[in-house]
Amino acid sequence: MKAIGVILLQTLMISIIGGMVGILFGKWLANSRMLGQGALRFLRLGLWIPILIYPALPFWWFDNKYHYTYAALGVLILISAAAVGFSACYHYLHAVITLHLQSPNPQAYVRREIILQALLVTFFSQTWMGEYGWPAALFAESGGLAVGLAVITLILTVTLLVNWAIGADFDQIASIRAAIIVHELTDERPRSFLGGSVFAAIVIIMWQGLSSFVQDLNLDPASVVKTIYRLFVETPLLGQFDITVWHDVDLSLLEVITGLFLSGLIASLVAYGMGRITAFNRLVSPLLQLTYLAPLMIPVLLFYAGLLRLTRLTIASVGILSFFPFLRVLWSLRDMKGKQLFLAIDDALPFAFVGMLFGETMNAVGGLGFLMIRARGNYQATEAVAVFAVMAGILVLISTLLRFLSRYFYREILIRAKSRDGVE
Repeated sequence: MKAIGVILLQTLMISIIGGMVGILFGKWLANSRMLGQGALRFLRLGLWIPILIYPALPFWWFDNKYHYTYAALGVLILISAAAVGFSACYHYLHAVITLHLQSPNPQAYVRREIILQALLVTFFSQTWMGEYGWPAALFAESGGLAVGLAVITLILTVTLLVNWAIGADFDQIASIRAAIIVHELTDERPRSFLGGSVFAAIVIIMWQGLSSFVQDLNLDPASVVKTIYRLFVETPLLGQFDITVWHDVDLSLLEVITGLFLSGLIASLVAYGMGRITAFNRLVSPLLQLTYLAPLMIPVLLFYAGLLRLTRLTIASVGILSFFPFLRVLWSLRDMKGKQLFLAIDDALPFAFVGMLFGETMNAVGGLGFLMIRARGNYQATEAVAVFAVMAGILVLISTLLRFLSRYFYREILIRAKSRDGVE
């Protein structure tokens, strides 16, 4: 099937390009502790920016200015490679600065994260690849079910091969993530905040510079900020019944919270069973890595069959995509005896937002993802980017609150965990 070949080709391409660039930047930043810590602070959430901005990209502008096949697809691949590059840089810095892994271990750990992030990016981005993406093949062919099953098989196969190649099991992966989280929470100093702020400023400056190449779209930071204000307090710009963006914020938050609640509930039951029943642990532990991405096709197939629609589709997408990161924190920090809940929610939060966007892209009549797509469909690039900025701000605000609560209530427990794991 053409869709499977495109998935493999895009995954390989952005893994190589994004991975190489990300690691090179990581090696350079690792020479300075302040720059390295600053980059880690920014990339913790910043690495998700290229993924979350997909629905706001003005592909129609490239369709008008250039040939769509080459220009728009080129931009899509470039953004996808940037998403992988950010992830590669983040994980390389943690491998060297936080985990103190020695060669070849950093490369093995980072390669795994690069490939799995590339797989996630490819799966999500192909929604906007038109006839070249797997969604077009799924809904256009009479054998759509076969396409969906082939995509699931491909994702499962790649996930198994990657983890087998580096010899990583679920316990090792979860322990590495726990060490990173504990380090981030117990080692956040003013200089890392300053470094993170510098990187954020650089991104804004680059944004201003890039917007000058598409002046007719009004995508400069000042125009976007003004549009955000109008979205919240003035007459809606998108003609959505006389209501402001608050309605869509409420709906998207409801979907994210409900999906996280369901994934957290199931993850808690699985973690409890693994801790109490040895046979259950041995049974499910080898299978848990397969829950990273492949199950996200299940709600898609239910939607294809007409069994899942609108908000329920989005909630299912949020719950499925956030399950793996939720469980790995609950399990790896189980010595905290339930007090790791805030940390698990925080680690699963970006995945939940990606799941929300994915569900609202498939089928929705409201929400921030729907609003971005509607604005783009109305050729309102400034409004689409403004909605993205609102969503990114909400993600940062919630994550910052969760981290603050975790540091405030559990600092002594986290310091003990840091000492126990030997993370410096």
